[in-house]
Amino acid sequence: MRRRSALIGSQNLNLRPNIGTVLLQHLAALQRAATVERYVIHDRMNPFRSYNNEEFVARYRVTKECVTELLETIRHSLAIVHNRGSPSPPHLQLTIALRYMTTGNFQPSMANCSGVPQSSVSTCVSTIAARLAELAPRHIRFPEPNNEKTIMSQFSVIAGMTGW
Repeated sequence: MRRRSALIGSQNLNLRPNIGTVLLQHLAALQRAATVERYVIHDRMNPFRSYNNEEFVARYRVTKECVTELLETIRHSLAIVHNRGSPSPPHLQLTIALRYMTTGNFQPSMANCSGVPQSSVSTCVSTIAARLAELAPRHIRFPEPNNEKTIMSQFSVIAGMTGW
């Protein structure tokens, strides 16, 4: 009996896992569980290269030249937007915001179309809107009261709408 119990006891000792091994396994499991999937914004589609002039105007309602000029004007005030370490380049911020503004889509659907998270769409739209508001006084001028009638008649010829 003694021999048999000694054999069983030694087998039990061999079956016990090392506490260090168990801790390492638990740590590895925790690291796997804590890993967060991150969006990585690749410059996989540059709208300036991907679309011809007609397609670009159809999507963004302005020409490539206009967007390029606007981008050069506001580029210095556009920080690279980070979404947990994934940067959005300035041209992508501008085209996302323009597309959102021209279509009136909801931000989640814009996120799906552009391949960025909804939070990045929100950040791009608010940043670009603020930059455009800063530029407005330089580019939007109301007519002087003595020129209103002339300008309204010119506008009605161009747009087919009367202003009075």
